[in-house]
Parts: sequence; structure tokens; C-alpha cells
Amino acid sequence: MKYCPECGSQFATGSEKFCPNCGYNVNKGVAIPSEESNKNSIHIEGTRGDVFGVGVSGSGNIVGKDITVNQTTYNNLELEFRDSLQDFLGLINKHSEQLSEEQSKSLKESIDALAKSAEGLKAGQVVEQQEKKDEIKSQQITLADKIVNYLPNVAESIASVTPLAPFSKVIGEGTGYFAEWIRRKLAKKQL
Repeated sequence: MKYCPECGSQFATGSEKFCPNCGYNVNKGVAIPSEESNKNSIHIEGTRGDVFGVGVSGSGNIVGKDITVNQTTYNNLELEFRDSLQDFLGLINKHSEQLSEEQSKSLKESIDALAKSAEGLKAGQVVEQQEKKDEIKSQQITLADKIVNYLPNVAESIASVTPLAPFSKVIGEGTGYFAEWIRRKLAKKQL
């Protein structure tokens, strides 16, 4: 992982051109000029096409066609959880053009909530607290509902690759828990 030489913030992918925290231009070695480093503004130019956001530290996020996870939360997760979320988001974002703005926002909120509930957990280690288990289960069930309702034609393929397996393992439900919920919701919807 790379770090910003200006503020020390950790980069999510290591290929960022600008620091999401301070705006430092990694390629040119200068910070983006602003009114006393206004971190609430975004400056994008010369894109010649779509602009996709990877997220920004803090509570804000760049909104583009792709759904992202809150960068601060993402950085606080163990690698196995982060990889799982990236795989899952890759599946969802292949079809994000089918989603309305409200559906994208709703999915993002659920993904952020699931990620937030896994902060501080060790991948592969089953959570002992029932309340925490229930929270993660609830987040997965809510997310499965939204996937089936918003992307029913994609839901089956998402279920077949057992995404978010580390989130299911940590609650002692096995790797297929999330996928099984999607299959159940699809079966109910077809009735």
C-alpha cells in the first residue's frame, strides 16, 4: 500500500493520482491549490469520459456510476474483508447502469453498514457476541433483499459465487450464508 507523502494518508489501491484526503498530486508532487485546503470540494478535469470514484476518506464519497464503500471504513477492515467487498462490488458495478440513483444510494448505504459492522473483527474468527452476530446477519439479509429487488437478473449469478464469504464465516454461518439468502429471496419472488 502506498501512502500520501504530503499527509500520510493510506491509499486504497496504490494507483491513486491524487490523495483522497488532502488532494496531493502524486504524479506532479504538489497539493491541489484550494482555499486553505477545503477538503469538501472535488476538482476533476480533462477526463475525456466517465469518472469513477473509489471513495474519499471521511464521511464523503465520490459519486459516479460505480457503487463504492466508505474509504475510512474500508481501510479499517482486515484484508480478507476488503478483498471480499471489492469482489462483490465488482459484480454489482458490472450492472450498476441498471440501477436508479436511489437504488444505488440504498445499496451503497447497506454495503457501508455491513462493512462498518465488520470493523475490528478478525477474518476467520467467529464472533462470540450474539448481538454482533445478529447485526452482521441483519446487514447481509437487508443487502440480499436489495440485490434481489434491484437486480433480479443478476442476483442468481451473484449467489453462485458466494460473495462476502468472510462476513458469513465470522458469524459462524459458513461461506454460503449470503448466497443462500439471495436464493431464498429469489424463490419467494418467483412464487
